[in-house]
Amino acid sequence: TACPSICRGPLASTQPTLPHEAMLRRSARLAVSSVPRASWDPKHHDARWVDSYAKPAVDRRTWPAKVFSIVPEPQTPTEFLHYSKRNLAYAYNAAIRACSTFPETIELYNEMKARGAEVDLDTAFAMLSRAARYERMTPEDVFLLSDELRALGARFDITVIEVLHTVWDHSAAASPQWREARRRELVDEYNRLANDDIARYGEQGHAALMVQQLSRYARDVAQLGGTLRYDVYQRMFAQITDWRMLAPQLVAMLQARAGPDAPTVSLNVGTATLEIPVVGELLRRKSDAEDAVQPWARSGLPPLPAGEPHGPQFYEDVQLNKAFLAAIERVADAGFFEHAATGLGDRGLAQQLFLVAWYSKAMITADVFAQLMDIVRFSADDGGRRGMAARGIFRRAFRAANMERTADLVQWCDTMKPLDARVVARYLMAVDPWENEGFDLGQVPGKEEGKMTLGFKKFGSAPKQAKEASQADALENAAKTDESAAEGASAVAPVPGTRKQGLTGRDVDERMASVRRTIQRFVGAGTKAKERKDGDENSAEAAILQAKKARMNAYMEPNGMQLVTAQLVFLRRLVASANVAGNVEVMQRVVFYLREVKVELDELCDAPAVAAASTAGASEETPLAEGPETEAWESLLAALRVVLDSTAARTASGKSTRDGKAAADKCFAEANELRTQVVNESKTRFGGKFRMLWLEEA
Repeated sequence: TACPSICRGPLASTQPTLPHEAMLRRSARLAVSSVPRASWDPKHHDARWVDSYAKPAVDRRTWPAKVFSIVPEPQTPTEFLHYSKRNLAYAYNAAIRACSTFPETIELYNEMKARGAEVDLDTAFAMLSRAARYERMTPEDVFLLSDELRALGARFDITVIEVLHTVWDHSAAASPQWREARRRELVDEYNRLANDDIARYGEQGHAALMVQQLSRYARDVAQLGGTLRYDVYQRMFAQITDWRMLAPQLVAMLQARAGPDAPTVSLNVGTATLEIPVVGELLRRKSDAEDAVQPWARSGLPPLPAGEPHGPQFYEDVQLNKAFLAAIERVADAGFFEHAATGLGDRGLAQQLFLVAWYSKAMITADVFAQLMDIVRFSADDGGRRGMAARGIFRRAFRAANMERTADLVQWCDTMKPLDARVVARYLMAVDPWENEGFDLGQVPGKEEGKMTLGFKKFGSAPKQAKEASQADALENAAKTDESAAEGASAVAPVPGTRKQGLTGRDVDERMASVRRTIQRFVGAGTKAKERKDGDENSAEAAILQAKKARMNAYMEPNGMQLVTAQLVFLRRLVASANVAGNVEVMQRVVFYLREVKVELDELCDAPAVAAASTAGASEETPLAEGPETEAWESLLAALRVVLDSTAARTASGKSTRDGKAAADKCFAEANELRTQVVNESKTRFGGKFRMLWLEEA
């Protein structure tokens, strides 16, 4: 009832097993056990099994020596699958961080270098902190170890840099040259960390955390006798979103550069008071590289290249002005939170930042003045204060261009030109054409008021509270002083914000003459119109030609095309004013000046300029200007459109007399002729630059 081959009970068969069957059963077991599993199973590879003499003799030992203590070299396909440089680095970094003393890490660190594994940040901190505490390691050895770790791929953070900073503090026995070189390296590392944190926190919108972190870097760099670079502050100002953080950080930048013993100037901003340090005489303004012992050599600025002439571009004021410009631009950006306690708009806050720069006695560049004029221009005109602010900035630009020129400042004033074509053009576009009857746009303070002083004669002689200034006192009183001190001014100064009524063509002539005098005086190449003498019939014509030549010289200056834009914008705002509506006489003079500026623009764009001689000795003729700015061409079309609308409305009303109707028709025809010419040129000239304007007008 059961199978005899598997049953071993009483029912099993009693037939004996044959001898050869038992022998085969035993020999199969012997044959299988005699072949080692490591020879045919990759998962059980035995490194001690010797099948070749191509490997070193150490591999033929019974217990071969370990070549590497962490992750031996892969031998089997499975090990190759699990092997990678990343896993190797993970294993080594974990093993080094598990060590408790510095000597334990040396063997693992040497293997790590030999196998090319990257060092982690935590591993670098662990090794350097233990090396700094090891009694046989000198500060020079610790810094050499940091160089090796950096070469192996470690990117240090503030914890590692502060460990190296502590090691540097305890390296008084080292050579001065070594200490200075390592000090500069630490300053550069702090600046790198600051830039990284600005990029990290700025993108995430954590401005307050960014400011706190950079304050920590500034304190650490100050302990090294240096400062954060100005480009760091420039990037930080572009990310700040609150006035309560922007103004103190700007003052902190100046304070870090000036030191604790520098004199200060008080500036009231709303309910807060800013103590502005005077840094003017501490900035690097030397013309040679032999001043390494000066105080600026301890800052974060790179040393000047030796053996090369150094111009104003190497002055520290240039870098400082870039930081000022970033702060002023940030105030006008969208998303900036204007603190309610100040009670100021974007124009007032920008003026306060400018006063911080001004009272620090740093030399201001034309970039800052031009940006301030732009902010003032596009701000709200609340009771004539916009024009007063523009005149105050223009007055200070004149003072910056006519400061007391010492040996170090002659080249600066002649090359940098704080009062250039951009400042003058944007000033003309910012003021109200009809504001303050009898006011001359070109008025500037006298020679005595043009000095850049703060009320004390010598640097260092001012008290801690040298001067208190507010926005209203500093700018509005300055504008009133300019108006009252002008030559030929009336005894009673005009009230700001008032406008003249009953305008005539002579008023337009006076204002355009004021605009052109301003351009010739501050931008021209020194060419002035000759005074008319009695009995000289051709003196008037000669004066007109001389004045036109001076304007053309001003247009050829850098950014000179902005002066053409300023005149066209001035005329557009002049004719678009509410008290000009229906005044045919005023509009006739406006059309005349529009045509005159258009002729000058054509001469400027079509006149060839002799370029620098080529290597063959021949000179090439290139266009002097690529074309006017878009705002200039648009203002020209807009002014003509206003003239056409006003004259057509006056004619259609039927309230004018016959002579008035004839004058309006004549003005309409002249404006329409000029507009047709400008519209056609918008399509064909300047490479189609104004084709969009042609589409709008057509």
